[in-house]
Order: sequence, then structure tokens, then C-alpha cells
Amino acid sequence: MSPAADASSSIHKRETAIEQFLEWYEENRKDYVAVAEESAGRLLQALGDAGMPHKVEYRVKDTKRLKMKVDGRKDDREYENLDDIVKDIVDLAGVRVLVYFATDKDRVEKFITENFDVQSSPRFSGAQETKNGEAGRGRTRQYTPKYPEYCANHYGTTLKLQDGTEPRPWHKCRVEIQVTTILRHTWAEVSHDWNYKQLVPGGDDEFCSQLLDGLSGALDMGEFFLEKMQQALVTQKVQGDTPFGSQYGLGSFLTEWAAVSGRHQDRVDVQTLWEVLRQFDYDRPTRLRQIMNSLDLSPELARKYEPLPLNIETSIIHSIMESDERYKRQREKDAEHRGRSQKYKLKVVRDCFIWFGRLFRFNHKWFTLVCSENDPKRVVENMEWLVNQSMKEGERLSSADERILDDLFNTFEQHGRLAVQYVFFLARLRVKTFDADGYSMRMVVNPLLELRAHQRRRL
Repeated sequence: MSPAADASSSIHKRETAIEQFLEWYEENRKDYVAVAEESAGRLLQALGDAGMPHKVEYRVKDTKRLKMKVDGRKDDREYENLDDIVKDIVDLAGVRVLVYFATDKDRVEKFITENFDVQSSPRFSGAQETKNGEAGRGRTRQYTPKYPEYCANHYGTTLKLQDGTEPRPWHKCRVEIQVTTILRHTWAEVSHDWNYKQLVPGGDDEFCSQLLDGLSGALDMGEFFLEKMQQALVTQKVQGDTPFGSQYGLGSFLTEWAAVSGRHQDRVDVQTLWEVLRQFDYDRPTRLRQIMNSLDLSPELARKYEPLPLNIETSIIHSIMESDERYKRQREKDAEHRGRSQKYKLKVVRDCFIWFGRLFRFNHKWFTLVCSENDPKRVVENMEWLVNQSMKEGERLSSADERILDDLFNTFEQHGRLAVQYVFFLARLRVKTFDADGYSMRMVVNPLLELRAHQRRRL
């Protein structure tokens, strides 16, 4: 075959592969929408709990833009089949995390590695590089920038399967997660439209590049001033001893405290901690410092809390459980009033299981913990009753049902293990009250019941 015929065959093969890829993507685009939504939802939950100011966006590739991207790459890539293109285009589904402060970018990585399997994690530091390694189609760079260009952390990921959940068709779809600051993102959008998409008509390339470069320098100063402003606000709040206005205020305080004390910052559910502190009037710097100055993070206490990790949040709440006189009096008062309403008990029991689902990645850990002081068979029977139980407004349980509810409630209230006491503490205080608690509880309990039923059938 002549060289011309070889080239013609190669071009035909490449064009056929591109057509097959675009047809495949149209058929499977809904899976990428689903995985992008789930990924963004997990990060929203994690960052909100951590008290980190943020925005989370997600998108899937538009088919028209995707065709432009593949066509722009086909001369440099030897696409022989559909799989070659699927492997090459890593951002069919994308999630963007925007943080206010540059120092928060590395903190986000903890939440990404907890929820995703990371295959790649390139960093773009802005040293004369762009996201795609290109200066833009059809453009020759004439101006050498003096300031950083594209600055972001990228993560090529797939979702981790949560314990007890069935894998979905889209679970293994790749998701590219970008982490950058809000200021840098704004600059990147303008620069990308100008240099890469060529959506801005006309103009002097070199002059506009100089303007973009100058704007990048101004953003560098802007991020520096934002960091200083955050530090000043934290200092002002500490000196003024005003209450933390939100979980974000508490999150900034804990970040500053970790930096000053030279301690690595723990993974903390700041929203939960903030709600607890508010209920006991510890939601101001001086009151919180009273606890933190004598914080028990000893290996001995950590062993007592197993399998729940002992961190700053757990230790602070433990101090309130152990030493706050108001909580002790509240427990004594509750013990004197055994006739608490059925609805109250049902709510607390449901929330206990929901908290187990939030705090423990694997169901068998909390189940083993609960059964360490209770008969496993009875616990399972009570859980089976619970998932089938719903109380309508004004309805009362029968005597038999009330005995089961009391047994479940006592399972948590009288449990000797600290991790169970911790869960019961959060549930009875109605910290982070869960909407649709019956549904949320079943999402935690049903997978475990189904697994145990499957094990019984195999015996």
C-alpha cells in the first residue's frame, strides 16, 4: 500500500473512531450527569460540615464542545478506536471546588481522598502553563507573562462505593475535580475564553495578553489581602470574645488555633461542633478555650472511643458530656421522667442510627459496637421492627410496640461504650436534626439487615 493510501486509511480510521465515540457519549451522557451530581453532593456535604467557605459547581461536556475538543486533538493523537478517545478525554464529567483562601486548597484534598479513588493529581502552579498545555488554538505566544497563569489542583478520580450501597452503572465513570480560588477561577474563565476558545472577537493579542498578565498580578495581591483579612477577623473575634456567628466563624478559629499550636488540623465536622457549643454557651473564644486548654487527646481516651476516631471535635464534645453540670442535670431529670413521649423516643432512636451511618463508613463496625453489650439477635429483631414503623401525628403505639421502642431507646441510653454515648448525646440534643428521618434511617439500617438475611439464607 502506498504512503498516500496508508495516510488515507489512517484518517478514515480516526474519523470513524470519533463518530463512534460521539455516538457512545450521547448514549451514556446521562451516566456522567449522575456521577457529576453525586460527586458534587458529597463534596458540598463534606466542606459544609468542615466550616470551610466554598462554592461547588459541576458540569458534563456539551456534545458540540466535545466534538471541537476531539477534532482539535486528532492530529496529535493516534486515535484508532473508541477506547483510545475515552482514555484521552478525562473531563467528560467535572466538578469544580472554589475556595475563598488559597491555603484551603490543600485542605480540600483530604475530603477528596476520603470520598474518591484518585488516579492522578496534577498541580498547575501558574508557571507559564495552561490547563491543557496549550496557549490556544491557532495562536503563537509573543508575550512572556510575568505573573502566574492557570493555578489549580486537578484530581482524576472515580467515586468510592459507600458501604452497603449497590454499585450503579455510573460509579466507575471518571470525574475530574478542579480545586482553585474564586479569584483565580474568574481570571481563568476570561483567559480561557480569550486564549483557548477564541470567543472574544478581534483585538491585539499581545496587548490583551499584557492586560491579562497584569490582572493576574493584581489577583495575587488580592489573595494575599484576603488571607490577611481573614487573620485579622479571627484576631478581632478572639479579642472581642463575640459568639461565632456560624460554623464558618468557628472553622476559621479552629484553623488559626491549629496553626498557632503547631498541631495538624483534624478532620472536624464543624457544623456539628458549632451546634453543640451553642446549646451549652461555649460558642465564643474564651469559653471554648477553657475546654481546649485541657483537651484530652490521650491514647487512653482514644482506645476507649474505638472504633470512633478521637479528634478535636470528639474530645471537645466529650469534655462537655463529662464535666458540664447542665448536661448532668439534664440526664438526671430525664431519668426521673421515664414516661417521655413515644414520638420523642422514636426520633432519638432513628437519629442514633443516622449518626452511626455518618460516623462509620462500614456498617459492621457500628453494629459490632452496639452488640458488644446487647444480644445481636434481639438488636436485629428490634431494627427490623423499626424500619417498618411509622407514627402518624396523634397516633400511639400498642403496648407491645412500645416495649420494643423502649428496648431500643435503652440500648443507646444505657450503653457503656463511649462511642455509643457520643452518638446518643448528639441524637437526644437534636444536633443537626435530620429531615425525613425515617427514610434516612432506613438508608443506614436496611443494607445491614439485607446482608444478615443473605448470610442466614446461606447457612
